[in-house]
Amino acid sequence: INYNGGLGQPADEKFTEAAYERSLELVSYRTVAGGADGVDLDAPAGTEFAVGETCKVVIVDPFEVYVECLKECFDFDAL
Repeated sequence: INYNGGLGQPADEKFTEAAYERSLELVSYRTVAGGADGVDLDAPAGTEFAVGETCKVVIVDPFEVYVECLKECFDFDAL
């Protein structure tokens, strides 16, 4: 898991330690039946892949999401 804080900085030690401690409580986990071999991580953003009857993977472009977030914080035209 990669987690960044609200301003994009790496998670602090308090958070990562809490996440680690919580992970020790896991008693089971589930996987997608048959794997996710049909998921093309290079597909265009918005592409959806069914990975079971009730589960899907949607490809996102993290750069687009990041830029949209920055636009809420800064006036790009003024820069």
